[in-house]
Amino acid sequence: MIKTLCIILLLTLHLSACDSGLKWSEGEYEVHWIDTLHNRTLVRKIDSTSSIGRVRAEVIAVGSNDKFVVAKQKDPHSNSVSYFVINREKDGDFFKPGRNYRRTIF
Repeated sequence: MIKTLCIILLLTLHLSACDSGLKWSEGEYEVHWIDTLHNRTLVRKIDSTSSIGRVRAEVIAVGSNDKFVVAKQKDPHSNSVSYFVINREKDGDFFKPGRNYRRTIF
């Protein structure tokens, strides 16, 4: 009986330790986080269960209009700030993130 209760308690703690959420969403683009808010990433949705990463953590701000999605990223190691501008019309399932649209501000 005690062994069963310990197993149930451990499973409950294990499952509750993994948390995630949605911080921002517009059209095909979303900012997700897993475990902590410092893991916020910008992704492009492919379908209801799949997405492609566009900007790695830590995304600290995001905005958009009909043509562009703009994300502000802070590097956790150097505290430098980068801006990513994604052209919605040119973005696709096989577009490589981080190429031709990253600018670092010191």
